[in-house]
Amino acid sequence: MLPLLLSTEGDFADLYCADNGRPNWSIALRLGICLLQEAQDLTDQEVLDAFAFDVRFQFALDVDPSQAYLSRRSLGDFRSRMVRADPEMTRLRRLFDAIAIAAIDDLNLSVATQRLDSTQVVSNIRTRGRVDLFSKTLRQFLRVLLLSRAEEHATLPTALLQWEARDESAGFGEGRPATALQCLAEWAVELVRRFEGDDDIASWESWELVRRLVDEHCIVEDPTEDEGGSEGSAAADKATDEQDPVVVTLRAKPANPGNSLQSPYDPDATYGHKGVGYCVQITETTQNQATEVLTDFAVQPAANNDWGETGPVLQRLEDNGLKPSVLAADAGYPHVPALEDADKRGVELLSPVSSGTLPDDFVGRERFDFDEAGEVVRCPEGVAPIRHGYRKQNGAAERTLHAYFDRQACLDCPLLGRCVARGRKTGAFTVEVTRGLRLRDEAIAHQRDNPEWWERYKIRSGIEATNSELKRKHGLGHLRVRRAPRVRLAVTLKLAACNVKRWLRASRAQ
Repeated sequence: MLPLLLSTEGDFADLYCADNGRPNWSIALRLGICLLQEAQDLTDQEVLDAFAFDVRFQFALDVDPSQAYLSRRSLGDFRSRMVRADPEMTRLRRLFDAIAIAAIDDLNLSVATQRLDSTQVVSNIRTRGRVDLFSKTLRQFLRVLLLSRAEEHATLPTALLQWEARDESAGFGEGRPATALQCLAEWAVELVRRFEGDDDIASWESWELVRRLVDEHCIVEDPTEDEGGSEGSAAADKATDEQDPVVVTLRAKPANPGNSLQSPYDPDATYGHKGVGYCVQITETTQNQATEVLTDFAVQPAANNDWGETGPVLQRLEDNGLKPSVLAADAGYPHVPALEDADKRGVELLSPVSSGTLPDDFVGRERFDFDEAGEVVRCPEGVAPIRHGYRKQNGAAERTLHAYFDRQACLDCPLLGRCVARGRKTGAFTVEVTRGLRLRDEAIAHQRDNPEWWERYKIRSGIEATNSELKRKHGLGHLRVRRAPRVRLAVTLKLAACNVKRWLRASRAQ
């Protein structure tokens, strides 16, 4: 690995000054230590101790024992520089790609068939309900306010300051959680209203998180705003000079629950059907004898679903010269645009396509005859359409091509009720005939009662073992870092380390 790491040092040269300070400690060695750390899921201190005292680490990195020392601060500073300079981790991804391509070439692996799956990743956060979320978010803002604007902090309500002074683990004493949550929500609303006109404080991330929490969980109503009666004016006259009174109501669930704030310490983490945190899309080779190599990955918020992810995956694989002819994925990936995109790229998307509530004897577009232009020649009963035209289907944003059939001919057809052609009480029956819908119906028909297809699809399940390996051996499931850039850094290093480990073992076996 050292020659490959040395060849990538130029990508990281801009992290350090070229003509100021002492000579830099080798970036290739830092990257090597990071890969060894993630290969064994070690802490910073554990990997630095191993580097200093374990002859195997020194031999792997080609370092003399007398020079085998790197401070913990230098290792952390290296990662921090990478995060600041490249939050998307594009240069580290190039290293991952270089390792994957070199391993595939060296082991003579096939990339013709690959498999794709997503797995949940949790950053270094803990969630314990809305009371805990409000409490931590408020305390974080109050801490910053005390350090930056102590005079403003002193003017806050006495009850809020007393609560802040209490030990964080003390909670609300004997108060019920619902009462505590209401109190915290009212304080959050008061802080937002108090400082929203202060441009300096409103620019703080800690205040923005409080505002985000209010927007997602609270409904704020002003009782002084009536519908023109005199009582509202009288109430407004009695309002205090500082702020008008408001009524705070907690929502049953947050607005946009998937993208709602999960922790003030990691605002990038979201909530998906697999839980809180992030989602990592992982692609690897399959059907090789020596070993399998991870070929692509993507780190996303947990709220993102798998729909639409095959397109970017195939594009990155194609850019790296690793495009497969078959991509196996679970039922969460295929939808009409994904099938159409894969077909244009010449890739078979080997994935179950849901037929929804369609009956087993449903007659889809796969049984219609089409010409080279994509228009219908005849239906399964041999009836030709009366015309073709473009129209919007079910509130779609764009008009799509439809084939129109004579209404009476469809009413007299023995396939009525099972055919994809549909019509209203008046007018012709229509069938939307886009390329994507044709591919979807063909896939549904091909998968229906086809043991051979399901036998081929068994290769997809092998990636579950890869997900387990990454989580159990490399610590992918629960990371020691927070926020999206550092999560990307950790995930990239762990997946690259997994490839190095597999490459080494396969080389030894040969």
